[in-house]
Order: sequence, then C-alpha cells, then structure tokens
Amino acid sequence: MASSAPWVLSQVQVVAEAVAPAAFALSGVIEGARKRLDAVGICVVGGLAAFGEGTVRDVVLDRRPLFWIEHSGWLWALLAMCILAMLFMRARHLEPTERAMQWPDTVGLGLFTA
Repeated sequence: MASSAPWVLSQVQVVAEAVAPAAFALSGVIEGARKRLDAVGICVVGGLAAFGEGTVRDVVLDRRPLFWIEHSGWLWALLAMCILAMLFMRARHLEPTERAMQWPDTVGLGLFTA
C-alpha cells in the first residue's frame, strides 16, 4: 500500500498543475474582456496570468526548464481556451464582472499555493 502513495501524489500534482494555469488563464481572459481588449490582447493577458505564477514558482524553486517550456502543449491549450472563451462570452452576451473574475482567480491561487 505504501508504494501507491507517491503515484497518487504525483497524479494530484499533475492535475493541480493543469487546473491552476487554466483557472488563471480564464481570469485573465475575463479581465481582458472587461478592459475591451482585442483578441490578441486577451490571449496575451490570459497567457501572462496563466504562466506568470508558475514561472515565478519555477524560478524560486530553481527548476529548469520552466514547466511551460518543457511542456509546450500548454501554450496550444491556452490559445484554444482563450479562443473558446471569447467565442462563448460573445455568443452568450455575457458581461464580464468583477465577481465572475474572482472565482477562477481564487481557484488558481489556491492550487498554486497548495
């Protein structure tokens, strides 16, 4: 039984490292939409929000290469998520509010902190 614990911990870490940037990217997309940025601006703000915290974490822990450089699929996933979020918000005519941005930001911060 003791041998399965590291496997479970590594799977939890992988899930946290996947959900946290997605949550931060969503909060960045919402904030970009609140500021009425164009599509490129929204993707840039979403990317900075998604990978900024993880980059700081990797620099402080002296992990090389950075996680988003080592796994470049995250960049493509971020781009797809930004495009889908913009289309969804436009199709539903959702008004990005401060409260709507707090939920994904809180989830991302909690996962990166843990």
